[in-house]
Amino acid sequence: MIRGGASDDKKKRPKSECPYHPGVPADTPCERCGQNFCPDCIKHWNGKGLGPRCRRARVQRRLIIGAVVAVMLTMPAVVIVWGYDQHRRYGAARHRIRARQRLLLQFPRSAELRLRLAQDLLRASKPNQARAELDRLLKDHPRHLGGLLTRGRLAAVEGDHADTLRYNTRALLVAPRSRAARLAVARAHLALGRPDKAEAALRAGLKSDPRATDLALELADLLARTKQTAGALEVLRQAQRLAATAVDRQRIGRQIQKLTSSGM
Repeated sequence: MIRGGASDDKKKRPKSECPYHPGVPADTPCERCGQNFCPDCIKHWNGKGLGPRCRRARVQRRLIIGAVVAVMLTMPAVVIVWGYDQHRRYGAARHRIRARQRLLLQFPRSAELRLRLAQDLLRASKPNQARAELDRLLKDHPRHLGGLLTRGRLAAVEGDHADTLRYNTRALLVAPRSRAARLAVARAHLALGRPDKAEAALRAGLKSDPRATDLALELADLLARTKQTAGALEVLRQAQRLAATAVDRQRIGRQIQKLTSSGM
């Protein structure tokens, strides 16, 4: 009697429910982990019936493998492109550096040759050697405009704005009508927190050369940043009337449109 009652209890015992579909019997095992699911949850993957968790794990594994393979396949191309870019940027400069150094042994007082060597050293990320060449150039030719401007540019890259101003001011004394020197002086004043002196330098440059588009754009930008929108528009419209080329007029026109549309 007892044995028969136990058998009846076993027959009446409910089957386990599917964890994803409550109330549905879980009578189909996953062939990977052995957990039971309902037939709707078991899907065939490469000939094996897998449950949702095991399928998700397989998908994630495939994605990881695919990503690793993609990286391995693309890395050689990335390295080749990077190497080509490095050669294009620095390889040619290194060849020019060696050639100019050989020429300087024959013409040690050539200012232009030393300037080109210093510029190539800057392109090759050798600022200390470039500084040494520029200092030697300016020692032999203290009034060399290109040497002074390049030395000021190197000082700006190094963050020494006082030196930047000093060299660019010397360049401006050598060539009072040089747009590049005037612009460099104004930017040095701005870096030192002297917007009034920067504005004075730019206005002086425009007074001597009213067609200097780059000076007009720089002055207008400075006035706009100091909330002098009317003054900036006046400078731009004057420069647009005096612009020498259609390209300059278009550049100035875009700046005028930007100021008027932003309502600065």
